[in-house]
Amino acid sequence: MKIIFSFIAVLISFSNLFADRIERKIIIQDSNYYFFTIDESTQLANLYTGKTSVPTSQALPVVLPIGRRLSQPFQPFCYDINGKNIIAINQIKHPLNSPLFSLKKIPVSYQNMNAENARTLLLSSFKQKDVAIFTPWQFMTQQNNILENTLIDIAVDGDSIYTAIHNHGQLIISLWDGKAWKAFPPATVNYSSYFSLFFAGKQLMLLDQIGQLLTFNRSSGKPEKSYLINQTNYNADDYVMLINKDSKSTCLLKRNLVESGKYSIDELTKMKDVLILK
Repeated sequence: MKIIFSFIAVLISFSNLFADRIERKIIIQDSNYYFFTIDESTQLANLYTGKTSVPTSQALPVVLPIGRRLSQPFQPFCYDINGKNIIAINQIKHPLNSPLFSLKKIPVSYQNMNAENARTLLLSSFKQKDVAIFTPWQFMTQQNNILENTLIDIAVDGDSIYTAIHNHGQLIISLWDGKAWKAFPPATVNYSSYFSLFFAGKQLMLLDQIGQLLTFNRSSGKPEKSYLINQTNYNADDYVMLINKDSKSTCLLKRNLVESGKYSIDELTKMKDVLILK
């Protein structure tokens, strides 16, 4: 019996080295990778980072004063990396957290120098530096202030921050140009599960749960093309998006291989199961 239980324990630990599921995407910048998990007991984000040439099992988590709610519909952590900063939406469920003050900027080099506990970090998440008042939330509630299938993500390119918010069958793309927000006319789409907004090179794109890709005109915010990725029975939960800001490329990696911790990011990108998005 001891041998059987030990074998089961090895299988479990191999299937997912990390305590919690990897959130949505991995970002590469300056030959370093960055990804997050969310602590299911505190809502706080754990940042993992390391060299792309080294197995991800060697990364140690840093708990950040930011995170996401755990309620339904499932909404992965919304973030991007821009130079020395993490740009993210703080979606922790708490009376002190306002959507209008949820777009935060945190250094990628953040360290919990004072060994603050989870409750202190959670409360300090509301005091982190705002990028700007999150006006896209106002744009969305002006269209419909009843929340239904409200889903969101962000993508950053230099000083430009794009947001996609879905509510009640409408998708609103907004742009922060470093000085002001601009909301583009809503598009009629119907999402019941999360999507990911990202750049493939300079092309702004959105990938939904079933593998449908939308491309957007960056000037008008209008959807230009819609097509399915070339993968039978695609399910977003089986993949982790990899956004390489060094090579300006984006692909999808098999989640079970990423979360095993056995491989480096460089090794994962060379595997046959990789799906290139372009």
